[in-house]
Amino acid sequence: MKKNSGLFGLFVAIFAIGFGFAYVDSNLISMKTALNLSLGQTVLVINVFIFFMITTLMPLGHLSDRLGNKLFLTFGILGLGIFPLLFALSTNYTWALIFRGLEGVSAACILPTSIAYLTTHFKDFTKSMAYFLFFFVLGLLIGPLLATMAEGYVTWNFGIFFMPVLCLIAFVLTRSLKETKIPGHIDYLGMILSFFATAIACFTILRSLNLETKQIILLSIVALFLFVILLVHEHKHKFCLDPKVLLHPTFIVCALASLILVLLAWIGYFASALYLQNMLLKSPQKLEFFLLCVPLPFILVTIWSAYMDHVKAIGLGGLLLGVGYIIQSFFTLETGNLQIVVSMVLIGGGIGFMLPNLSGLALHSIWNKTKATESSIVLYIQSLSVVIGLTLTGAILRFQGQLQYFRDLAGQKTSKSVGDVIVSFFKTPQKFFSNLEDLTKVFESRVISFLQDEFLEKYRMIMWILVGVVVLIVIMGIFGAKKKKKRK
Repeated sequence: MKKNSGLFGLFVAIFAIGFGFAYVDSNLISMKTALNLSLGQTVLVINVFIFFMITTLMPLGHLSDRLGNKLFLTFGILGLGIFPLLFALSTNYTWALIFRGLEGVSAACILPTSIAYLTTHFKDFTKSMAYFLFFFVLGLLIGPLLATMAEGYVTWNFGIFFMPVLCLIAFVLTRSLKETKIPGHIDYLGMILSFFATAIACFTILRSLNLETKQIILLSIVALFLFVILLVHEHKHKFCLDPKVLLHPTFIVCALASLILVLLAWIGYFASALYLQNMLLKSPQKLEFFLLCVPLPFILVTIWSAYMDHVKAIGLGGLLLGVGYIIQSFFTLETGNLQIVVSMVLIGGGIGFMLPNLSGLALHSIWNKTKATESSIVLYIQSLSVVIGLTLTGAILRFQGQLQYFRDLAGQKTSKSVGDVIVSFFKTPQKFFSNLEDLTKVFESRVISFLQDEFLEKYRMIMWILVGVVVLIVIMGIFGAKKKKKRK
């Protein structure tokens, strides 16, 4: 019972990370208004959590192995309870940004250590990743759901006040966990190189829409140079992880496949949300309902997939995911609700079958004892896809802004043609301004129609590209499963 209480504490901590991240991102408009933020500042508040989480993930994973996994798990839980609360109480942009960033650092303390403990408990890499993903995505689901239900009744930061309660429960339950550490030197230089290389790479990706090509190339070269120095340093000293281990075929293939899959899920989810918002639905409540159709099946099948054969789980997941995107490629303005629900359920279920197995295979291929370092590397690679996804989402939202701009201007569409309005200018010159307004509506309606057609065409193209990517991921996953490293 005491051993299981520590396990439940890990689940609560993992859930809290997903919940806190998703809840804030679901209240952007209310937060923007309450803190008087510009659009750029609001985006930065979103990105700063991911930025500091991914930049500190590997350094903190290494430190926790050297100084104690339970120690850093405790630091992370305490930080996750305190910093979101301070963020919720912030009255200006600067403090909101600082506390949101520190929340990301706290999450980076918890993530690798929790997977290390889960793997020790289950003695199975796929199962540990499945349970981790189950509770993390459950948090991602409950956060927006609570935000939607509470909207209009309470303040934007209402849900964040649950974070200290969740973290208090996690803190009490995880006291039963045993401290684990691996004696050795602390690789300060490696941690510094990892932090700055990742920071420059993430900054370049997140700001790529606003940077000039020369700046992107220069920053990319600097980041790549730092990563090369890091690998050479690690190869020589082997304080963290021998780079030769990272060359194992299973790790390369499965880690890359999991990165692409997370990115695929991110793009597909936001593309679907954008499509539903702009093309089919008028009610925000309906939009929230349809978007729940992705994480729900993911949660339902994730743990089940961990008890399946790798090849079968990856193959079945790829089939569901591919069919889901094929269905979406046939969406039109007349598409019914059933078709939408079926496609999104298939997508969520497909990702749920594939991701735990791909992540488990990648982790299995580089695991050495009970180390948070290896966990941080797998999570690091998957987190990169979230950074890329945030950038692509920004590009998608730019097009959405165009569409919404013309839609707002046009207001109610007119049935008149351009010719009808021009004739009206001659027949009723005294109604000049009224005729001019009609002409404006006609042109704006045509622009909306053009943008909708353009969006549909691009959306269909994106869906078919995603189908091709799914096939590639399945091939990579099956290859990784067949080449699975045999462990003694």
